[in-house]
This record gives sequence, C-alpha cells and structure tokens, in this order.
Amino acid sequence: MELPGFELIDKIGEGGMATVWKARQLSLNRIVAIKVLSAQMARETTDVQRFLSEAQAMAALKHPGIIQVYDANLHEGFYYFIMEYIAGYSVGAWLRRKKILPESDAILVAQHVAEALHYAWSTQKLIHCDIKPDNIMIDVDGTIKVADLGLARSISAVGGDKTSDEVMGTPNYMAPEQATGVPDLDCRTDIYALGAMLYQMVTGKMLFEESSDEVAMQKQLNDFVPDPADINPQLSASTCWLLEKMLVKDRTHRHSDWKAVLADLQRVSRGTMILPPEPADNASTIKRSEKRVRPRSKFSTSDSANKNAKSRKPATIAAFIAIAAILGGAILFIANKYTHGKLPVSTHPPSATPTTTHQPQNQADLLAQKQFDEAMTWAEAHPEDYDQIAGRYDRIAAETRGTKWSRMAAAEAQTARNNKGLAIQKVLLDLKKRVDGLLSNRKFKEASGLMSDYSGIYAAETLQARRQQLVLIQNQETEFKASAEVDTRKIDEKSALVLDWVAERLINENIRSAMEYLSRSLSSDISLGTREDLNDISSMLANADALDQRILDSFRNQTGTSVAILTREGVKSVKITGVENDRIRAEESVTKGNYSTSRPVDIMLSDLATAELVRRLGGGDDRETMLRKGLFATQSKAYSQARVYFMKLPPCLAGPLTKRLDAIAAKPM
Repeated sequence: MELPGFELIDKIGEGGMATVWKARQLSLNRIVAIKVLSAQMARETTDVQRFLSEAQAMAALKHPGIIQVYDANLHEGFYYFIMEYIAGYSVGAWLRRKKILPESDAILVAQHVAEALHYAWSTQKLIHCDIKPDNIMIDVDGTIKVADLGLARSISAVGGDKTSDEVMGTPNYMAPEQATGVPDLDCRTDIYALGAMLYQMVTGKMLFEESSDEVAMQKQLNDFVPDPADINPQLSASTCWLLEKMLVKDRTHRHSDWKAVLADLQRVSRGTMILPPEPADNASTIKRSEKRVRPRSKFSTSDSANKNAKSRKPATIAAFIAIAAILGGAILFIANKYTHGKLPVSTHPPSATPTTTHQPQNQADLLAQKQFDEAMTWAEAHPEDYDQIAGRYDRIAAETRGTKWSRMAAAEAQTARNNKGLAIQKVLLDLKKRVDGLLSNRKFKEASGLMSDYSGIYAAETLQARRQQLVLIQNQETEFKASAEVDTRKIDEKSALVLDWVAERLINENIRSAMEYLSRSLSSDISLGTREDLNDISSMLANADALDQRILDSFRNQTGTSVAILTREGVKSVKITGVENDRIRAEESVTKGNYSTSRPVDIMLSDLATAELVRRLGGGDDRETMLRKGLFATQSKAYSQARVYFMKLPPCLAGPLTKRLDAIAAKPM
C-alpha cells in the first residue's frame, strides 16, 4: 500500500476495523498517524460509513485532550485519515503492566477524560460510544488524550437511523441502553463507560470480564459486579460511591451531564463526599457491600467509626501525605500532576504504588483546607467569573505552598483559565453563526457592525479574532460588488418574475421543468434586452441538463472493473457491466451460505449520493457545472455549499436561487 504524500514508517496498531501506521507527511515533514480501513472491511457498506463518520466527527473537535484529525481521504480503494501522532502509551497498556492504578492517578485520568468528553458534548453534541482504557492515550509529556472516536456520533446522526439492529461498542464498558440498541443515546452513555473504566483502573477488574461478549452485554442489563471496596479495601468511600452513581443502570438516575460528573470527581479528588442523591439499592451495576455504610451527609469523607464527621478524611489522602514525606521524590511526582494537569513525563507507565498509612493533619494544613473550601464555595456561586476564580486559587496556591491544597488550588486555577478559553471560543462561534446568516442575505453592513460593535464580557479577548473576521467580510463584499458589476443591464419586472419562477422549478423540481417554463416565457411579449438575457439562461440550462451524460460516461469508461459507488443507501461494491440509456448496469456479489454468487443490479442517477455525483462531474468551474453541483448540494441539504456554487452563476439567476435557498434553509426541520 502506498499513499500519495506520505512515507509509511511502521505499523503501530491493528484492530478489527482498521490498521494504524506511523508515517511522515512529506509536504510538512512531520510525523503523523494514519488510520486505514482494512481491505476486507472496506467492502462492507456499514463499516465504510462508520469509518468516514469517525473522520468527520473527530475533525470537528479542537481540544488538547482529544487527538486531532488533520484530513481524511480515499485512495485506490483505501479509506484513511491523517491524525496527530502520540508517542506515549495507552491507559490499557499501563493497566496491563500495573494491574491496579493508584487511586489518585485513576481519578486524574477520569477527570481529564470527562473534561474532553464534556467539550465534545457541549460544542458538537458528540458522544464517543467506546470509552475504554485502550482508547485513552498518555503522551510523552504526560498529557491525557481521548483517542479513537470511531464510534462517535452526533445526536442528529444517532436519531437518523431507527432501523439498524447493530450495537456498537465494547461489551464490558457498554451502558445498558447502548447494549439494547436504543437509538437516542446521549452523554450519559459515555458517563457509564467512564465509570466502567474507572472501576477497572482502581480494582484491576473489568465489568463481567469472565463472560463472553454476548453474555456481558446481557449482564449489563440485569446483573451486578462486586463492590470495589471489597476488591481494593484501600479505596476511599467517596470513590466507591462515585462509581456506584456513574454505573446506575437506568440512565435517568445517572449523572445528568458531564458538569455533574466533574463536580463529583473534583470532590473525590479533594477528599470530600460526592453530591447527593446517592443511588437507590440495587440500582447500579455495582452490588453495594454491607461493609460500606451510607454517608452521613454530603460532606462525609469516610465510612469509619470516627464520630467527628467534619474532620474525617479518606485514608488514601492521608496516605499520599505520608508517602510524600517518606519518599521525598513523590512530592515532585504529585506536584507535577496537579500543577500541570498531566501524568509524569515518561515513555513507560509509572510503577510506584503508594501504600496506605495514617497521619494527623497539622494546623497549617487545616488552615489551607479552609481557604481552599472557601474558594470552592465562592467558585460554585460565581461559576462564570473565571478571572476571579483563577485569582483566588492562585493566591491560595502561593500562600499554602508545601501542602497538597497548594497543588490542588493551582490545578483549579488552570481549570478556570481553560474554561474561560472555551467560553471565549463559544462567543466567537455564536458571532460567526449570526454573521454567516447576514452574509447569506448580502447584509454586509449589518455583519460588519455585529463584529465591530460587540461589547460583551469578552470584547477585549475577542478583539483580534473579530478584526480578522471584519477583513473577511470586507473581502466578500468587494467580490460580490465586482460580480454584480459584470452585468449592468437592467432586467424589467417581468423578466425578474420569470427568473424567480425558473429558480423555483430548479430548486423544487428539476432542470427540464425549468427549461419548459422558460421556453413558454420566451414566446410571450418581452423586451429585446430581456429576451437576450433569458436566451442566455436557457442555453445554460440546456448545457447543464446534458451533464448527465458526462456522469454516465464516467461509468461507461469503467465497464469491466470493480468499483465502490456511494449511493443514497450507502456504499455499493459492484462490477460495472455497461450503461444503457440512463441506467448503470452492474453486478453485485451476494453470499449465500458457504458460497458466493453475483446478481445484476441497475443503478439510476437518482440513486447516487450527492458526493458521488459531484465527484464524477469533475473539477470544472464553468457555470453549467456550478449550477448542477449547486442543485446536487441542495438536494442533500448542504445549503452553505450550494450557495457557494450558485454565487458563481450570472447575477440575474444567482439572486433568485439564493433567495429560494435561504427560504428552504430557514424552515424548521
């Protein structure tokens, strides 16, 4: 296999769906990872669609905790995409080496995965559908990244296919609703999977690991696994309650969203009990141990018999203080994690496992905890005042240096700054969406005013980006005016009405219907100048209608060869046998029992997907090709792309077409 523009260096992974290669992108001289769909899988329509869906979903995400996708392509039957290369290791590899991870490391991993998935859900309504240790990577600098969004789907895509019985995911991490094939999955499905992964990290046991895939899926619905405290007695009570809550079988009683999960993870990381309500008995996949008592309040931190509930702390928190004092070097280890939000820099998973000891808190530590709790309370009351939140935590980090609260405060300050960045990005996205709506209606002045006059809370932070957008708006206005000046002839009122109806038939019917209407109009009493305009449009429509033959010829030239054709129903792998009239004759392979045969199939142009039609039209920029591509894009509801094509047509027709297009796009779905 050879891919143009890339030098394949080494195979770094292979699964049931694809192979991953380390490669060099020659044009940029950078190392990338290339994921290639296996040749066997590429013959299956559903697998090809799933692979392409993965590329599109991942490319839309820009987050430091998600592996970046650069490009996707198809070359000589190989479907592949180019993505960021990670030179580190997976959490799965770390687990296979260590068996059980330290509780603090496991919570840290879960926090970063939750933050990445919160971004994917809040910005793109994307879910992963296959969260597991092997899909979480740790880069050489310690950054935790979510990988392999091969099963990620937007909510609109999830709701689009109500007929498929296929269930995607890994059974041992699969939420009950996912195992039953429920179509309307949401972020709560990934919350369950992260709970299953966290359970494995702190116990060394997968959910139902002794069962086959089919049995494991069934057990997710109605069976239980042991309490994590019974497997690993060193675990804090708050972690056990968190796991039980994340693994509630009925998603309506699970965490409602990622913000709720992150709030509980933050409480567990600082040694306090998760927020109520607690799961009902037998509501979770975890069978609660009789040894684990119910928390006395939402601030309880241990299940011991200590009567002073306010001063209790989990054994593992004290353990980390003790082990840091004993080992010395562990202080640097933990400080690096909490200050930078990363795991230790290493090409191999860390091997040191802390032991559990008890150490009483001193007065300085109690004072530091009080300051941290006060800052946390203030932050919860002012969740969007990111600068103030970061400032308060920065002061605490400086004033309590040498305590664990200093490290935790530094981590909270960085989280606040990250959240501010996301808020600024959301403002810019909202502004751009409104501007695009104005530009589609040629309201350049209003669009410029919207960008320049924004005076919201992030006006200063978005100033440079808004100035760049203003330049783009001005360029579009200049191009539009130049295009409009090409044709200075005045079109009378009757001609404008004729062209409006031509546009209506092009959008809602077909080219031939528009041609018939225009032919009748030309026979009526219209001015000479207008007749010239309409004759020109009529000639363009006739040439555009003839482009069907160009598409059919592309198939005729492939007679006798096997090709993959993208249809409205998906990808079909067929052998072209000829073209007859408007029909593409082909043979499709069919497997029956232990033998394979072929059957004849007829494919009409109307059966082809828009992407296939546009590809076979070629790269011409003449107005007939632009019209045809615009109509194809309109049929597939790609209205923004259709508008780009239509604006390359004569202004007398471009105006009515975009007007009709805007009316369709504005209708509620």
